[in-house]
Amino acid sequence: MPNKMYVARAPINGGQLVSPYIKDESAVINPAEDITVSITTVSQQLYTKYAEHYKAGEYDNDYFILLSTIGIGNQDEPTLKVHEIQHIDTIDRDITDLWADTVLAIEDFGKDDSTKRIYLSFHTFCQNLGGSSFDKLKNSFSKIIGLTGSIFPGLAPWTSIGRVVVDGVNNILHKLINIKGETKSVTFSFYPFDSDATGDAPLQTGSFVMFFEETEIDNLRLENNGIVYSTTGKDVNPYIVVNVKNKLVLSPEQLKTSAAVEILDKYNSGYGYPLPKEREPALKYLDALLEFGNSYKLAQYTDRYFQLKRKGAQRTDAENKRFNKLSQILKTEYKDWDSEPNL
Repeated sequence: MPNKMYVARAPINGGQLVSPYIKDESAVINPAEDITVSITTVSQQLYTKYAEHYKAGEYDNDYFILLSTIGIGNQDEPTLKVHEIQHIDTIDRDITDLWADTVLAIEDFGKDDSTKRIYLSFHTFCQNLGGSSFDKLKNSFSKIIGLTGSIFPGLAPWTSIGRVVVDGVNNILHKLINIKGETKSVTFSFYPFDSDATGDAPLQTGSFVMFFEETEIDNLRLENNGIVYSTTGKDVNPYIVVNVKNKLVLSPEQLKTSAAVEILDKYNSGYGYPLPKEREPALKYLDALLEFGNSYKLAQYTDRYFQLKRKGAQRTDAENKRFNKLSQILKTEYKDWDSEPNL
């Protein structure tokens, strides 16, 4: 019987596609470990097969766009990120070098008992950039990547050239929010280590191929170049490849700022659309964001340190590693940390 599904899994370095619901005990991400989710490949078919659906080239819809919406625990409060914007005339192969490949970076996953599923949704469409220059939009987004490791569109107005790119960002958000009939989407959820519910996809490392159509996977392989091939030579349905690793890819500064942005995003319904053109001087806001992120992380580290300290001998190996790491960070941040009371 054909093995049809929307999402399949292979080892990070490639291999035969299998069901993502099969648990590989050696790949399961344990409590207190880090997680990075990143996109490695966007198939050319994701544009060429759906170009008519996207109304590509009509109404100046000259740019192919890939976005993600991510939720941890609460699917109703997603974080929006931009991953790729490319002129439709230049899409002549699979895309393996994205503007921003990081979807999600989590330090010490599971530290909060309320942490539940990880929801990932990806959205593709074609759109025009209004009066915004493609080069200036890319330049603005590059500044955001340098600060946070990802593209949070809500930060665009705060960059040094924010005013001249807001039209383009607003057009992108408008298409996702209001013209869903011209978009394509795929959604998947990972369940953490403590979930034994039947039918749940375990949170584990690997390369996950997310198809935009139900696909028979029995004859499909992911090669180490990140491309999916059929052993029968047939065309492969449109897909993206997402890698899940149990380590952090972002720098500490980016991680802190990303956390601050995601917190602020929760207060912006509809992703803050439409974005305003007028903002206070960008550097003041971005400096404050970094300071806020640093304070937030230190508060998290302190709370987690005492949480793990109270567990004592009941800590797992991963939790012991986390406890020792937190101890070193806090000793560096607070000169009197060695004299803190025993709890």
